[in-house]
Amino acid sequence: MIGGVKGFLARTFGFEAMLRYTERVSTIGCVAPLLHFAILPFGIFAYVLGDVFGSDYQSNATAETVTFVVTNKAFYGFFWLSVFWTLGIVAAFILVGMYRAIVRSYKERPIARTFAKALFAIFVTSGTVERLIANVFMPTLLDGSRLPISVAVAPPFHFSLYRDLGALVRSPMWDFGRYSLLSLYTWLPLAAFGLTLIAYLGSRIRTEIRIATKDR
Repeated sequence: MIGGVKGFLARTFGFEAMLRYTERVSTIGCVAPLLHFAILPFGIFAYVLGDVFGSDYQSNATAETVTFVVTNKAFYGFFWLSVFWTLGIVAAFILVGMYRAIVRSYKERPIARTFAKALFAIFVTSGTVERLIANVFMPTLLDGSRLPISVAVAPPFHFSLYRDLGALVRSPMWDFGRYSLLSLYTWLPLAAFGLTLIAYLGSRIRTEIRIATKDR
């Protein structure tokens, strides 16, 4: 009976089991942001319809023209989102390359591969990528441009899996779980990584104790 319970606990909560859980959770965490960025253009289209073309307009039947009255906030937000999405496409290709490099580099080392995947999943789901794009790459690549690219004009974009993209890119790196639904997933690989590390240390301690008592 006791042996069966120990076997069940080892299969369910042992190091090998936790390693499998972490591998699966981390793989999902690495792939989910790509789908998140893929549906982002639909959100930008909805933003344009609602915040840009959804504003007041004046129709001139004689000149056959329509003049839209767009606020500076909506206008700047559109340009900011356009630049952000363009750099987001580049970032997506870079992230795919990094993920493939992790898988290939640690192909024969499953423990190191799982831990590397977990750290990568935490990185890409926590909003760090968005903050780097908005705070580092946009100002650096478009330095001197007259386009409104400051994070101060980042709109309260709430489409795709974002609750507030503007607040997300203005928040500190360690603040996740509030402005993006995807960042809530960060807790899963983070918890899985911690539990797997504890299980690994526990297995090493048990092995060392077994070796020490065996020699006596």
